[in-house]
Amino acid sequence: MSVISRNEIFYITATFNEMSPNLAIKEELLNEQRKADNQLLLVLTPESVVQRYGDDKETIEQKHQDVAIIFAYNVGINDISNNLSGDELVWIVD
Repeated sequence: MSVISRNEIFYITATFNEMSPNLAIKEELLNEQRKADNQLLLVLTPESVVQRYGDDKETIEQKHQDVAIIFAYNVGINDISNNLSGDELVWIVD
């Protein structure tokens, strides 16, 4: 937009013209961050949960019947894991 006179409209237009490119840059940065967040979620959670999260559903829980939870603590695993790659550690624990 171009305005020749220097009145309130000029200053509003100038401010708007300065904001427009900044908004486009910020929107692109937000989109990139959303993609990165989505990739991280896919590493940590099942794709079906990520999809529901992306659909902006308020709750993403599922109900499961007959669930058993097993917790095991391997004494000394922290010391061992410090010297192993992730794949090696999973192979040992598995």
